Amino acid sequence: MDTFSIDECWTFSRTMKIYKGCRYLILMALLVFVWGETSINGNPEITVHIKNELPDNEPLTLHCQSKDDDLGEHTLAVNEEQSWSFRTNFGETTLFYCDMHWARGHGHFDIFEAFFPMMKACKFRTCSWFIRGDGLYFYNLEDDKYMKIYEWKK
Repeated sequence: MDTFSIDECWTFSRTMKIYKGCRYLILMALLVFVWGETSINGNPEITVHIKNELPDNEPLTLHCQSKDDDLGEHTLAVNEEQSWSFRTNFGETTLFYCDMHWARGHGHFDIFEAFFPMMKACKFRTCSWFIRGDGLYFYNLEDDKYMKIYEWKK
């Protein structure tokens, strides 16, 4: 079987003279593009945890979603958590955000965004949030410390 480089395939495919070897490369590229949003992309599985640590036994109501996945509305009692796992998409543009409210505050918060500093802080596997009376804290696994990222709107 003849082999061709990607550049040769691109040149020949533009002129509609597609060699057999190029057909396989084009088919493989198409499959990666179509299935790139799934685990075939090789990206590690990420798990996000959100734990209610509000004072006075206050419940937390949250509704989390991404462009592709709506996780629904949940109410967490104190010390309960919601978690979910996923793989970032092929272009690594995955974004999960949550609308949260409790008796003394509310807000719309970006909880996971596929960019290197956050992925590194999650050690490419676990992102943990702790919801407290004064705001939302992210646990940085890389530095082993809690960081207050968001404050509540009153």
